[in-house]
Amino acid sequence: MKAALQLGAFALGVRVLAWSGTCTIGSDSFIYLDMAGRILDGQIADALRWAAHPAYPFLIAGLGGGEFAGFLVAVVLGAAATLPLYLLVRDAVGEREAVVAAVMYSVMPGLVEISSDIMTEGPFFCFFLFALWTGWRALDGHAGWALASGAFSGFAYLTRNEGLLAPAAVGSWLVVEAIRRKTWKPLLNVAALSLAWFVVALPYLLWIHRELGRWALSLKGSGRVATAMASGEARVAAGALYVRFLECIWRGTAGVVLPFVVWGLCRSFKSRGRIYLATIGLAYLGAILYALPYVGYVGYRYVLGAICVLLGAASIAWVELADRFKEPVGRWALVAFAVVMGCWGAMPHRWSEQSFIEAGRWIAAQKPKASIIASTDKIIWYAGGEITYRRHWESFPPTQTEFAENAPKADFIVLTSRDTEKKHFAWIGDLDGFEKVGEDFTRGRRKQVEVFIFRRRR
Repeated sequence: MKAALQLGAFALGVRVLAWSGTCTIGSDSFIYLDMAGRILDGQIADALRWAAHPAYPFLIAGLGGGEFAGFLVAVVLGAAATLPLYLLVRDAVGEREAVVAAVMYSVMPGLVEISSDIMTEGPFFCFFLFALWTGWRALDGHAGWALASGAFSGFAYLTRNEGLLAPAAVGSWLVVEAIRRKTWKPLLNVAALSLAWFVVALPYLLWIHRELGRWALSLKGSGRVATAMASGEARVAAGALYVRFLECIWRGTAGVVLPFVVWGLCRSFKSRGRIYLATIGLAYLGAILYALPYVGYVGYRYVLGAICVLLGAASIAWVELADRFKEPVGRWALVAFAVVMGCWGAMPHRWSEQSFIEAGRWIAAQKPKASIIASTDKIIWYAGGEITYRRHWESFPPTQTEFAENAPKADFIVLTSRDTEKKHFAWIGDLDGFEKVGEDFTRGRRKQVEVFIFRRRR
């Protein structure tokens, strides 16, 4: 346990360093911050209609809301995930492998970047890995471990929809154990697991039922995806998505760790613990693969939960390779890996978006609480404004008709140089009542994203 705490402190240090170099909030950060603000104002139902799962926004609200609280929750829980990962790999495989897996988690750039930002991944990794560790203990242990696994699974689900994979995986393993050992006792743990998950998730499930008028697991498009999967109708051609999926795995493992994952998976047949880690990690990726043509999109964030679990396989390969050399070669190699990857992960993020902050401040100085249509929610957050157009996750009307309908409600329309090739950029010239602001929001900085603001004519 002492080693786990030390590794957790190391992971926290890396993430705090990455946080200090993060120039702006992330792509979806506005949603979680806005939800937290509405929760603090007592507008809980309105907050939940953003469709994001509620655990992370409630945690932010619990610390008073705002950017600092959002970063703090993500960084602390993201670093705390080192503890269940270490315990899971230690109990399932071994002590040396646990240290390697925890070090990899602490410094891998994709994991560091996403868990030092106002994103759901940090809390999700923590709850998901705790669910898997307590689930492992429940295979041979008391029902209390199953109750703990169900509770952590519930919190993982309340953070991200992928949290449903935890009770499914642990429950499946418990059923396999019942069959293998020819006893019904593991089935009691399945009941305990299900009960705990249901108790934790029930308030949210009841709210969704009241909102939709039917039972569903999420407002986040899961009903539409499930319908498409049932009918076998894919939204888009899957070929390009599968290539993108492989690219996401490459990015998530930083390329360097991927060969170790593959090697470790090939060596995972030697014990039940290794099989436990391998099957859950692969099942996670398999679930994403199966849903790809129905969801129509995949980002590297989607595969990171699986990569966290598969670090157990990577650690097996690392230890086996290190054993082929005399010490301290393996130890120094791990130190070198930690230093190089840690420095990579702690590099400044989104330097080019400082113009977003300048543009937001300019809008706030012109009109506090302005109504804004923007192609990025970040500028709305820095302006302290009100989002004029909100349909689930979109912050910009997707069609010219909807744009024209919503533009009269706005005080400002904001676009960036990233939008110049998109059709809606040309629509601005067709709208009466708006004039382009001539200010340069890059403030002379190099390699900044240009921001174009159109103000309602006075």
